[in-house]
Amino acid sequence: MNPSNDFQLVKGVFNTDDAREVLLHLLQQKIKFHCNRQFELEERFGIVDEYSKKRVLELKEDKREVMELVRQAALMGKNLHIRCDIQIDLVDTTPNLHQGKWEEMHANKTI
Repeated sequence: MNPSNDFQLVKGVFNTDDAREVLLHLLQQKIKFHCNRQFELEERFGIVDEYSKKRVLELKEDKREVMELVRQAALMGKNLHIRCDIQIDLVDTTPNLHQGKWEEMHANKTI
């Protein structure tokens, strides 16, 4: 196990086609995660997930900016050096935004 809990998800120099593919895939998966979460919570429990809603907007803007950067690199005939680090920390469990509503629905047998 990595003692520092730091991981290098993406590391290297990519041509613009490969960079576009890797970066788009990562961003689209995160957008998909939050869209699915929003849909599930809203459909099943009538909960609006404001955090996921906000993250989708942020990620779509990031996607637009990243694709513009890749486009610029292609026009200039450049490659892209990409490093995507992930740091994972263990934290105490705290109720999230929806836990109270979840427990209420579970107690009332509405789920």
